[in-house]
Amino acid sequence: MTLKWRTSIEGPFKKLVHIGLDLLYPPCCAGCGLHDAVICQRCMDRFLGVQGALVLDSPSKSKKHKTGQEIQDSISVWSDVWYQPPVNHILVSLKYRPSQQLAESLAQRLADLYHRESLKADLVAAVPLGSGRLKQRGYNQVELLARPLADLIELPCQHAAIFRTRETRSQVGLTLSERKNNVQEAFQADEVLVNGKRVLLVDDVCTTGATLFSCALALYSAGAREVTGLTVARAKYQSLSIV
Repeated sequence: MTLKWRTSIEGPFKKLVHIGLDLLYPPCCAGCGLHDAVICQRCMDRFLGVQGALVLDSPSKSKKHKTGQEIQDSISVWSDVWYQPPVNHILVSLKYRPSQQLAESLAQRLADLYHRESLKADLVAAVPLGSGRLKQRGYNQVELLARPLADLIELPCQHAAIFRTRETRSQVGLTLSERKNNVQEAFQADEVLVNGKRVLLVDDVCTTGATLFSCALALYSAGAREVTGLTVARAKYQSLSIV
């Protein structure tokens, strides 16, 4: 009983702490550093929107779920903006200096994209962080985005829906094939939470799509009906044919 009571107040308490800190120390723009807003208008004017979805699929023969149904092997990834200045600075700031206001500002843009493209989902899940990095950093920046996004589009946020089964190397600096191998079968989904559900899978950046695709396969293997990716930014990669 004590645990339930503690859990029920922990979220609101943390939010009040973040709001209090933002009032005591007014946030500066994560893009340019000016004391204006978490993302100033000048930086937002430099955002370059992404048109359309990136569809990732596999040429390999599809697998079957234990129910006998074929497991899907594709995911459409929608992104708000291209990964370039000042967006890259903003996401690095969120990654290493968590800000409730910044996360909520980016989540609002994702919610607008979700409604604009008439996307459909039953639950929201964040790409999970490895336990080592989570312990070192203290938080998953993607969860900071997923929580307010779920509130804005009125869906449950199920962070337990997917988790890592092993630690992986950082994807930074890896080739496309190395990225794919690095995250292959590195995730597992909770069948109780995702079976028959449409999952909105959230990440901060889609670079090659290897991580999102690996997560999607895990979700489909657990019985997910459909998986749609939603990211703040997309990197301009030359080739995405490896998945």
